[in-house]
Amino acid sequence: MTVKVTVTNTGDRAGKDVVQLYYTAPYIAGEIEKSSVELGAFAKTKELQPGESEEVTLTVPVSDMASYDAYDANHNGFTGYELDAGDYIFTVRHDAHDVDDDAAATITCNLPANVQYAEDTVTGNPVSNKFTGSDAIDGVSLDGSDSAQNITYMTRADFAGTFPKTNTPSRAMTDNVKALNLYTADMANGYINEADEAITTGAKNGLKIEDNGKTTDLGFQLGADFNDPQWDALLDELTVNEMENMYINAYGGLAELKSVGKIKSKDADGPSQIGGFTGMGAGTGFPSSSTLAQTWNGELAQEEGRTIGTQALQNGYTGWYAPATNMHRSPFNGRNYEYYSEDSLLSGVICGNTVQGANDAGVYTYVKHFICNDGESGIYRDSVYTWMTEQALREIYLRPFQMLVEDYDAVGLMSSYNRIGAVWTGGSEVLLTGILRDEWGFDGAVITDYCDHHSYMNGDQALRAGGSLWMAGFIGGKMAFETGSNSYLQALRRAAKQTLYMYLHVRVTNRDYAESIGDTAALRHDFKPAVLGWRHLVALIDLVAVALFALAIRGIVRDVKLYKAAKAARAENKNA
Repeated sequence: MTVKVTVTNTGDRAGKDVVQLYYTAPYIAGEIEKSSVELGAFAKTKELQPGESEEVTLTVPVSDMASYDAYDANHNGFTGYELDAGDYIFTVRHDAHDVDDDAAATITCNLPANVQYAEDTVTGNPVSNKFTGSDAIDGVSLDGSDSAQNITYMTRADFAGTFPKTNTPSRAMTDNVKALNLYTADMANGYINEADEAITTGAKNGLKIEDNGKTTDLGFQLGADFNDPQWDALLDELTVNEMENMYINAYGGLAELKSVGKIKSKDADGPSQIGGFTGMGAGTGFPSSSTLAQTWNGELAQEEGRTIGTQALQNGYTGWYAPATNMHRSPFNGRNYEYYSEDSLLSGVICGNTVQGANDAGVYTYVKHFICNDGESGIYRDSVYTWMTEQALREIYLRPFQMLVEDYDAVGLMSSYNRIGAVWTGGSEVLLTGILRDEWGFDGAVITDYCDHHSYMNGDQALRAGGSLWMAGFIGGKMAFETGSNSYLQALRRAAKQTLYMYLHVRVTNRDYAESIGDTAALRHDFKPAVLGWRHLVALIDLVAVALFALAIRGIVRDVKLYKAAKAARAENKNA
């Protein structure tokens, strides 16, 4: 559905405006839940002088208006994305409430028959229930229907009657929820498939992705194509120790892989400024993500991502723990400043452009927090249970991430602290494999968030669920369960490939971007193997100073103790 709108500046000073196109889908009470009005597309004008006009074009793909019917609520024998027959009303608005007063601002189109989407419209992969009832891959239904959650979900058919009025008391865990509370050795052993073949490690094939920090031709070829047949020969060169070290010790960067020439690399933290979270590095402090979203300006977001990516490289970083695109479920959420909006489309467009800008600079992003990390205020974020319908999950929370993967070439994601239903998101097979890879075709890497509770945010679980990197934290970590099976080693090899693809792919996008604008200055610079720079020297001096100070204090305390002991001995001798 395409609409062209002429915008005229009728004021006496220059300015920009945002044109918003909304749609209202046919709704039958008691059937598929739908919003009464939904943002379908938007466009920002250029700066218009007084009296100047501009025509903008807004397009809503018909498939984007499909609702996800997890329960066959319209009784047509189908579960999945579908369009109900009936009138679809499109309105050009200034915001979600105010329709423009032009007579042509409202358009009604009739869909004569139901349309069903059994496959993903981008990848062509099958789409089906994966979180609901007996189809729940992780073992417990996301809506709580098989674990005595007794949740009353809001419905448009009875909004007043189903709107929550009091806090829900804590519920006791049922046996099926308890069984998934923590990952166990039996679960790891259950992952073993005797049909899995052994992998080759430590081969001497002479293949390198970097040569003294410079990306090789092979590195560019592999970064351009996840399915390049040369991947196997390269991965055969990796040792088990290299793959495990890169997987486990992923906090702050990616490990050196001598066998393939990869140097040790660093990742920066901070949602809107390089060095803004850790203080390691210096960069421009940009406004919060929420402020950026209020500009409705994808081009501006892309420029911000490109600038932050460039500054990351200038500070020695090749990756960025950002941006983040969870939902503003409540104004009191403790992480709202990192997130864009309460609207999935606006979040996806602004975040996607930020990612695309960083890609242009040659920096990979770990977009976070996958998924539903939307309530970090007033509750302990680790292991909190989140329950919802599969429709809400897909249409609201997953949609920005789906846009990032399918439309904006994101190659890195970060999982979250919470559970999705009964299972930790970073160890959810349905999320990391069933949705992300099997439906959306994601080839990149998924890193965990910072894991300070290894029994809960378990590295064994994350790897086997489809994760790529485990942020085991300052203290490091180790695999807790079996590591000898072919199934484990295949998972480790798969994770290494996903990580290296992410690492190399953004170099391809950077090269292509520089060529497209005809500016070699936009090419990312090569990184040499790490040497002791001035920042490292200053940090080392600080550490030595702290150590010497601690030793001095220890010496003083020891001297005082010795003095008191000698004094006591003299007194004892005198009394004797």
